[in-house]
Amino acid sequence: MMISIKESMMNTQIETDVIWDSLYGTLIKAFDEELKSDQCLALKVGRNEIASKTFTYDTEDEIAVTNVDLKVAEGSKYPIKVPALSQATIDLYKYGRRIPITKEMVMFNQFSMMDFSMRAAGKTMALTKDALVWAAASSGTGQSETYASPLGMDIIVNMIEDLEGNGYDGKKFVFHPSLVADTRRLEELYNPNSGFTDGVRTKNIGSIYGIDLISTRMVGSDTGYLLDTDNALIFAEAMPLNIETYEEKSMDLTNIKSSFMGGAGVLRANAICKLS
Repeated sequence: MMISIKESMMNTQIETDVIWDSLYGTLIKAFDEELKSDQCLALKVGRNEIASKTFTYDTEDEIAVTNVDLKVAEGSKYPIKVPALSQATIDLYKYGRRIPITKEMVMFNQFSMMDFSMRAAGKTMALTKDALVWAAASSGTGQSETYASPLGMDIIVNMIEDLEGNGYDGKKFVFHPSLVADTRRLEELYNPNSGFTDGVRTKNIGSIYGIDLISTRMVGSDTGYLLDTDNALIFAEAMPLNIETYEEKSMDLTNIKSSFMGGAGVLRANAICKLS
């Protein structure tokens, strides 16, 4: 069981390292709670598959509409069908921040302020990672619809059909909070046969026709992305969230440094429909 920051600092028998572990845990928890993009990734590549600061990967051609070319005549050889591949690259960068903890903060048990700083840092790191993924979706989208206020069910259905027409299924709809009000006020919410979950009728966002709704301010205003999360996006993570401390003794400071290194890209453009 992880000891709290307050408990660490009030118990003089507990070593300083345990205090830092408590701070680390607060930051990591805030990061995990805020991060929304990981659930939208079709593929996440780790350090063991990355050889340099530029990650090159193969993208398979879009899913074929028909499989008639796979017919095998009686007594005939099976046809050789190798997926047509093209290459794409992701430039990997390091992102991070540091939180200075002064000697006085430790001496006077300012655990509330330290806890607040750790939570803010974790949230900022998560939003930074999310922004990379949504930027990739924006630049690599293969389908698009035009937003008209208020957002109506007809636009959402068009987005669903844009994906379905290319062999994909919309699984998550990620959009800016400016559209949350529209999703809550749609006339169809009051129709029990509309396909909306009960969650939409409450303060929660819920889902539409089984498509999860995700609100994040890290996409542009009046913007959204309908994703087939099994095919759309990739994240190359050269270094996952990393936390370290280092001292600046001349200033009586201990810095807590958090960072990650990676980048996002698109696997199949037509598995993304952008609303803007």
